[in-house]
Amino acid sequence: MSVTQLGYLGLNVRDMDAWIRFARDFLGLQLVAERGEDGTQYLRADSRHHRFLLVPGNENSVACTGWEVANAQALDETVARLKAHGVKVTPGTPAEIRQRKVWNLVKFDDPTGLRGEVYYGAYVDHRPFQPGRAVSGFVMGDCGMGHLVVGVAKAEPLVTFYRDVLGFRLTDYIVWAEQNATVTFMHCNPRHHSIAFAEGPGIPAGVLNHFMLETQTLDDVGRAHDLADQMKLEVIQELGCHSNDHATSFYVVNPSGFGVEYGWGGLQIRDEANWTIQHHRSVSIWGHQRRQDAKTL
Repeated sequence: MSVTQLGYLGLNVRDMDAWIRFARDFLGLQLVAERGEDGTQYLRADSRHHRFLLVPGNENSVACTGWEVANAQALDETVARLKAHGVKVTPGTPAEIRQRKVWNLVKFDDPTGLRGEVYYGAYVDHRPFQPGRAVSGFVMGDCGMGHLVVGVAKAEPLVTFYRDVLGFRLTDYIVWAEQNATVTFMHCNPRHHSIAFAEGPGIPAGVLNHFMLETQTLDDVGRAHDLADQMKLEVIQELGCHSNDHATSFYVVNPSGFGVEYGWGGLQIRDEANWTIQHHRSVSIWGHQRRQDAKTL
């Protein structure tokens, strides 16, 4: 039994006020009124209690990436595979379990050093999602909260780890000639990719490059693009359509200094048995031009 989705992303943040404005007023996420024991601000995007945790601190870094499994048996099986591959596994403390709002979890580091958690029993809030601004909502459910792209020195060890230990499947590749880079995409549910690994000159290894939120309508993306300029956010790449997952999106810098992809229309793999791995020679079918003044990868 394998990981079923990217359930949540936790970030250590220096400027909580800036993150709250960004999450609510730009992304359209809901601020959960109840904060964690350590001041953690929860951000809601669907029926789950939260999809993001903002942990106040003295640095901007990834606090945790939450990978969901179905039940206690699946958690035990995943722990056994982690240990068999020589990965140190640490049980979640009672305080961490309360903070994540899950039934149980374990912690580990992936081969890049990215802090991972495997959990089951996420808290579902039956009150309606109330977006921070006028958005139609986000594509989540069995596809999870979105995707992560991580810089790596070599993708092959990560592919082996996420495939053999966590149960991911290889989706496809992009050979990004403009950046002399290769990006490897992997999925664990119908979403085209829940994680991808970018390798090449100038791509910092072990660093989260961006996370992606997928909206329910293209108009949500267009309005957010206008809003980014109104809020004077740093746009990294303009509107475009990706070659492999067909998502129409653009990229901005968040208050922690890395990227957020805001998009719509991502490809879903609903017929796993007939999926064919391909590779693409361009990141985009059209658009995604990089802004000349962009400082972030």
